[in-house]
Amino acid sequence: MTEHVKVIDGLVSIKPVLDWAYQLITKGLAGGSVEIAIRRHEEGRSSTQNAKQWAMYTDIANQLEWHGVKMEKEDWKILLSNEWKPQSIIPAISGGFCVDRKSVV
Repeated sequence: MTEHVKVIDGLVSIKPVLDWAYQLITKGLAGGSVEIAIRRHEEGRSSTQNAKQWAMYTDIANQLEWHGVKMEKEDWKILLSNEWKPQSIIPAISGGFCVDRKSVV
């Protein structure tokens, strides 16, 4: 399933987005039914914020070790972002332990 997304962020953008949707719906109907969903848009990180976040993880990875282990930027992201989620350590099925991350809804 292909998903097409546009954000309406003011009255001026309604008509162009509806025209765009009409064109897609008309084309899509040739292949069968088309589903339309409307939902509230919630802002995530901007591309500038995301780039800065990864630059910071890179700086940390280049400068620090964690308990004597040199880690990659992806590892630092996991370590730092997991600190904000409830979790517990439980025995693993195959021996050792694993982290049980609680779902936050």
